[in-house]
Amino acid sequence: MKTLKIFLTLILLILGCKENVSVDDTDLSNNPPVQKGEIDLVGFFNEDVMSISVNPLLPSHILVSTKNPRRGVYLSQDYGRSWNLVFDNSLVLSSCWGRIKSNEVFISKNEGMDIYPKLLKSEDFGKSWARSDSNIRIFDSHITRIETDYFNENNVYLIATAHPYGMPSDAPGIIFASTNGGKIFSKNVNNSLNNYVYADFTDISINNTIPNLIYVGLSDLYQTKTQIAISSNGGISWHIKNIDNEFNACTKILSKNNLIVVLAGKSGHVTLDKYWKYTVKNVNIYISEDYGNTFKKIEGKNIGIYQCNDIILTPEGYIILSGIQLQDNSKTAIYISKDKGSTWQTLGKDFESKTLLAYDSKNKFLYFVKDDVNKGLYRMKLN
Repeated sequence: MKTLKIFLTLILLILGCKENVSVDDTDLSNNPPVQKGEIDLVGFFNEDVMSISVNPLLPSHILVSTKNPRRGVYLSQDYGRSWNLVFDNSLVLSSCWGRIKSNEVFISKNEGMDIYPKLLKSEDFGKSWARSDSNIRIFDSHITRIETDYFNENNVYLIATAHPYGMPSDAPGIIFASTNGGKIFSKNVNNSLNNYVYADFTDISINNTIPNLIYVGLSDLYQTKTQIAISSNGGISWHIKNIDNEFNACTKILSKNNLIVVLAGKSGHVTLDKYWKYTVKNVNIYISEDYGNTFKKIEGKNIGIYQCNDIILTPEGYIILSGIQLQDNSKTAIYISKDKGSTWQTLGKDFESKTLLAYDSKNKFLYFVKDDVNKGLYRMKLN
């Protein structure tokens, strides 16, 4: 009998290996899908995907917002095998899962300049929602970035700007902060920063290793220098850091461990190419390996791009971006650096237009959006 059990176990293991061919839509175990090709279509073919957010603690849960032809917000609980409509006829351009509680997620509804609620919170993985915008008053503005804390589940930070779909805008952005899980927000985190600089607040990033360490991207409205703001006490006070004597608008700032990445573009070259994204031309990327004390500058031409559509920083320290190639403007590639920006390589052989990026660090799935030919949400497996 013991010999038979061992034999049956070996047979099951062999059969299990043979299933490594395609994604099984009937897999009830909710294991990560097997990558079928170099890139796989996850969903929303021929649709305009506006935003994507992968749950960092439970990556089977993904939120996606679409505009055309369907306008709505969709939730998957099985790695994109199936999707459920969360909001009909709603547009979401920013969302953020909780980094301590996997069941929590925030989304901003960009339905109109002065239509409320602008911020919603779910505590059941996105199945039900409640408004979470108390004390947020941003006339003619939209929430363009949401950040939750790695150390305190009650800390939530927002960036709001007059521009509906990106940064910079014609008026300074506003930083909101909540210390009670999004019940009430305050602009006080913003007021102390205004004492130092008059600028657009373009992006915000919470450090994952040092509590209360916050980075904010700036676009100096006087257009004098490239600057960021750093707070080591949760936004009570700020230090302005000059990272380049030449002006560049900092459109995105990312932090993981001691690594800080800033995406910036020349004045006049941060544009909206389409209604759901802004792009950075004449790209500069600034990278710090010491929590923002010193930065090295990498020009886009050294990577091989003249335009960057999106950039992410993974927990492993990978820097990944989608960019239009310098030598052939008809091609968009995904580039990765695994050595803090020293060298770059392209991922895959697909060069169709790509925009938004998201990452599942547990399974090393890179999600990306195609926005022109073969529109939709796609995935590739990183080695």
